[in-house]
Amino acid sequence: MKHRTLAWNTKQSTLMVKKYLRDKNGLIDYYTMNSLTNGMVWKFHIHEKLNDAWLHKGFGLYMQPIYSLYKFGEAAYTHSMYQSYLGLVNRHPVVMEGVITSDQAFNSDIYSKGGWTFHTLRWLIGDELFWQATRELLYAKGETYNIPYPIAPRYRNTQDFINIVNRLTGEDYTWLFEVYLKQAALPELKQTRTRDKLVLKWQTSDNLAFPMPITISINGESATYTTIDDQIILEVNKKDHIIIDPKMKVLRYLPIIVLCKENQAKRDKKRS
Repeated sequence: MKHRTLAWNTKQSTLMVKKYLRDKNGLIDYYTMNSLTNGMVWKFHIHEKLNDAWLHKGFGLYMQPIYSLYKFGEAAYTHSMYQSYLGLVNRHPVVMEGVITSDQAFNSDIYSKGGWTFHTLRWLIGDELFWQATRELLYAKGETYNIPYPIAPRYRNTQDFINIVNRLTGEDYTWLFEVYLKQAALPELKQTRTRDKLVLKWQTSDNLAFPMPITISINGESATYTTIDDQIILEVNKKDHIIIDPKMKVLRYLPIIVLCKENQAKRDKKRS
């Protein structure tokens, strides 16, 4: 398979990454990066069922912006995440129930929505815990300096990752995975603004709980707010300039992406 050839042939991989496969923005081509990640992740972690394929495909997508962050900084990272956000279809849940086919499993959202789930989770729990959870998923250890070789691959599923995150954080983040992975539609932050108040309330499929904090910029001053009784209420002035989540850390529905049916129709037309 192509990802194994790329990932295991170190000289060839280095040459391709350094000299040839770049995208139009000068970053490493997505398909090269995704193939490299697939080879490395697949070598240590095998999804238990097709329902859990998002674990390695989501990490495959997320490696591109993370590499961009490491090499070029926040602007490159944000650009990469924004481009993947625009490609969201939101047609199917990322993690489907029951027995599914490979065609059902490997839909486009397991890549972009999987990567965005990692993006939001990393912001929510912090770098240290996020990367420790990642290492434990892959290697079953939080530190990787003294792992004996060869490293045996292991089967992993979505609940394994949720359990790791909950144990490391001491919190229950099941709600995040229930909304992002098991619902097709994205959560939407509804806003009601009057002369002196701004009321924010999360709207989710099936009215699932979603106590996601959100950063709000008011006249250039940013602060992160948590929900109280499922909503956030702020005193504001009618002249205040307000930006919700100014750095796009939280995966949610925004009108810059079209609805599922419109997006799918657009893709189908392009293929015909």
